[in-house]
Amino acid sequence: MKAIRRFFKRLKSPTPSFWKKVRNVAAMITAIATAATAIPNITTPTWWDNAAWYILSLSAAVTIYAQQKEEKKL
Repeated sequence: MKAIRRFFKRLKSPTPSFWKKVRNVAAMITAIATAATAIPNITTPTWWDNAAWYILSLSAAVTIYAQQKEEKKL
């Protein structure tokens, strides 16, 4: 229970600028991959059907990981 509270606390706290950039790029990749998968009449390459879920999963995981990073206090 404590770990869940800490997880949500980190989601709401400030993120270092480098990790903000990483998070934003990964979120854009997630959004584009979701749109390419969800739109019914869009033409995608044949490999996309196999790779789409891996791309979605990895980019979503990177987005969450980057948001969890804390600024180092010296």
